[in-house]
Amino acid sequence: MPVLFAAPKVLFVSPSHAGDPFFQYVEQYARIASEDLGLELEVIYGDGNRLLQLQQLESYLKQQQPHYIVVQPYSGGAKALMDLLAGYPQLKVITFERILLASEEMSIGVPGQHYSNWIAEIYFDNARASLALSKALLEACRSQAKAGRHDVIGLNGAHGFESEERGRMIVELSRHDPDYRFQQLVYSQWQRDLAARQSQQLLRRYPKTSVIWAASDWIALGVLDMLNEQATESASYCIGGFDWLPEGIAAIQNGQLSASVGGHYMMGAWAMVAVYDHWQGALPAGKLAGSPAFALEVISSDNVQQYLPLLQPDYWQNFDFRSLTFRHQPEQSHYAFQLLAK
Repeated sequence: MPVLFAAPKVLFVSPSHAGDPFFQYVEQYARIASEDLGLELEVIYGDGNRLLQLQQLESYLKQQQPHYIVVQPYSGGAKALMDLLAGYPQLKVITFERILLASEEMSIGVPGQHYSNWIAEIYFDNARASLALSKALLEACRSQAKAGRHDVIGLNGAHGFESEERGRMIVELSRHDPDYRFQQLVYSQWQRDLAARQSQQLLRRYPKTSVIWAASDWIALGVLDMLNEQATESASYCIGGFDWLPEGIAAIQNGQLSASVGGHYMMGAWAMVAVYDHWQGALPAGKLAGSPAFALEVISSDNVQQYLPLLQPDYWQNFDFRSLTFRHQPEQSHYAFQLLAK
């Protein structure tokens, strides 16, 4: 049976701050989807800190009671977050991204297992996404038919589960490929200017580098900043990251970046689809629990033109998000969250 209220009030907790290079787009498309689906959306910010996020939520929930909350649990802070939200059993919880410590995986489980008001999770496999990006970068260099072995360097985000899952795939893949030699992975703390300085030092240390892997487009753009400042031809390297930032996509178009893996800018929108289905009594039990809800996709020079329309707000302003729901597509076996039909 549908939940009995006219327009659900949804709180979206952005894990970063307003204007974040990536999460501003997650928020933007969540707003577009919520408007189309008839949901009332409010946004607050965790400012990249699990303790601050918890304080913000405690303060908010003492004053207001939304029907749904969409939130990313921080590594190391998931149990405290879920315990807080369990104190509001009428509040239905949807989480996005799964970047939990091993101990947290066991203590909080999956939606409905230990917390009855946790109804769904929207996440992707970071390791699988990184493998796709890593393969794209190695193949981009291989297609240039350069002779000899190529050194590989990486610039990761901050220490934590998300970065570890992303970083380990480029290390493993290049170590098992006879054409490539993995050299070093450093942490850029998701900072563009730090990535610029670090990449300059790494290229001095490893002058035979061909592949520069980055945990985000923002970091990859820091590498380009450095190369441009040094008047070094970026085409000498195969560089790529995560997130599909507009500036990163433009760099793919002009040949400065080789690839970007993404699609998770729609996480908030996909969560709104799940909220809508639960509101309408159409969300199958356990449908969004314990396995990735969608996969990230690789954009390169070969397919960038196909993806460009999907990166424009106008496309999603005119999109019927109800067409993805179980309420309006009861015959579907899973959510069709893939952006480009294969």
